[in-house]
Amino acid sequence: MKFRTRIFFLLSATFSFGAMPTSAATELNEAELITIVNQVTLGDQGGAKLNEKVAEKIPLSTGAGSFAELKFKDSSILRLAPESKMSFSSKDRSLKLDQGTLLANVPFGQGGIRIEADGIVGEVTGTTLMASRDREGNFGFVILETTGTAKVTSCTGKPATLVPGQIALVRKSDGSIRVLELNLDAVVQFSPLFTSFERPLPSLDRISAVADNQANEVKNEMKSLLSYVEAGLNEQDPEKGPLSACYRDWE
Repeated sequence: MKFRTRIFFLLSATFSFGAMPTSAATELNEAELITIVNQVTLGDQGGAKLNEKVAEKIPLSTGAGSFAELKFKDSSILRLAPESKMSFSSKDRSLKLDQGTLLANVPFGQGGIRIEADGIVGEVTGTTLMASRDREGNFGFVILETTGTAKVTSCTGKPATLVPGQIALVRKSDGSIRVLELNLDAVVQFSPLFTSFERPLPSLDRISAVADNQANEVKNEMKSLLSYVEAGLNEQDPEKGPLSACYRDWE
């Protein structure tokens, strides 16, 4: 099955990039669980507790229909969708995504952040992002807003740049990358990583500004957007993670 021809996409970049600047970055150390919905597990200790401290390299997992939200000392926010598992490393400010979907908001000026998924890496500075990994290892990386720069690198070393409103799909089997325009207004309205939490994200106004700019460009026929449904972001089958519809469209 092919991508619909109306979907606008960019080819991955053909040049390499230096590493994200991290010299002035705050360490992404100890976090606190500020939201727990249903089954959330911390390491091998069983059920996690509200306000419990989470140390680096300790895996945090969510069960079916379950959500978790962490707040770091630098005020970064991390949310986990159902059926997800991740851990973090402080000095290199990295999040290791073993499965599922996360949303992260990093205040500008605190440094970059890396999302690692079995050889695939997404990097960005001062931003709000989503990342998803399916059971085959395919990777989705969404930039919701940023004041910095963003890139994704496949397991073969192939890089691609992203700007706010774009999603990079990385296929694990061959490292190929597609960068598409994603409808952010629909993401904010319907994604459970927005709708299932009482506290609004600190960056919600900036995300809305990107969505408004997208709407204007669509109105002026400058671009078309990958819809929320086309991206599979409303996928309810626990065997299929968000963005799975995009992965299935690869030949």
